[in-house]
Amino acid sequence: MFMDYNALSQLTEIKYKSLIDHLHKSRDLYPDKPVFLFKGQSLTYRMFANHVEDCARALAALGLTKGKTVALVLPNVLEFCVLYYALLQQAVRVLPVNIMLTAGELENMVLETGTDAIFVWHRFSNLIQTAIADLPSRPQIYPIESYANAENIDFYRTLPKQITPPSPTPKLQKQDDALVFYSAGTSEAPRGVLFTHESISCTLRSLWETLLIADADMILAAMPLFHPFGQMVTMNVPIAAGSTIVLHTRLDIDEIIDSIEQHKITYLLAVPHVFDEIAKKSPDPARLKSLRVCLARGAILKDESYTTFQKKYNPTLLEGSVRRS
Repeated sequence: MFMDYNALSQLTEIKYKSLIDHLHKSRDLYPDKPVFLFKGQSLTYRMFANHVEDCARALAALGLTKGKTVALVLPNVLEFCVLYYALLQQAVRVLPVNIMLTAGELENMVLETGTDAIFVWHRFSNLIQTAIADLPSRPQIYPIESYANAENIDFYRTLPKQITPPSPTPKLQKQDDALVFYSAGTSEAPRGVLFTHESISCTLRSLWETLLIADADMILAAMPLFHPFGQMVTMNVPIAAGSTIVLHTRLDIDEIIDSIEQHKITYLLAVPHVFDEIAKKSPDPARLKSLRVCLARGAILKDESYTTFQKKYNPTLLEGSVRRS
């Protein structure tokens, strides 16, 4: 039975909206609704939007404004989300970095993109220092030391003293650069692909229309936010839809099952391994009864996992890869 999700009517209104436009609209529609649940803390749309604006001003004071490129070497933490939207609001090019890359791969990426600054999770600081050691021009490094939550997410206030007067927030244009993603590469080394705010808007609309994520959904975000699919489907589309995102920092199957039960997750998007492991543990169907849609992306589900989810848990089961007959 398909639920009546009011936010789906918003799809008819979409032409061009930047991710910041979508955030502001959701803030206005759902100010006191949680946008993120993280480590027992709730962050509302109003709080998140306010932190994004304050962080954007702090970034501007550091000279991180339009035309700059900033890398995020962060796991799934609230700091990633705030910085990501704050940088986009300042028309800065955002480079989300795979945290499993080697120092050599990071060096090439920083050199090719002309990265001006890097926000890095403290555990990866030594890796970053090794990666940039021989660069002719080194980006500024800003380490993030600890997890934030709804009570102490103002990490950006600890950034260095202002070096330039904060500039006004720019009005985002369709053609402004937004994101740099690196392809996986096949016969050649990975290459950066630049996306404008308009192309990101089109991608968001396409995914939203396909997946029908809506304001009533509870999204479990365990896919890496540095990955384009995880970023768009477990963060950007849900924020545009006014959903609530339950953010996980690691891929722990028991924690995922507990989270589905506790938060009544309706939309589970994950790599096939997650579904294989859930099927192997075979939790009581009552624990997963809230699941409305499951999307496995990256490979084909094992036949036994596919059958288990269809027969035992009965959500709408989607696969990102074509299943062979």
